[in-house]
Amino acid sequence: MTPFSHGDDHMRDAITTEAAAHTLAKHIIREFE
Repeated sequence: MTPFSHGDDHMRDAITTEAAAHTLAKHIIREFE
């Protein structure tokens, strides 16, 4: 396993987490409208 592929895993996790947070925020905003 190379440091490069390890970095890719971290990047993919960050993107997934950001997408999940964005989706969650949309649901929360909709609840309060």
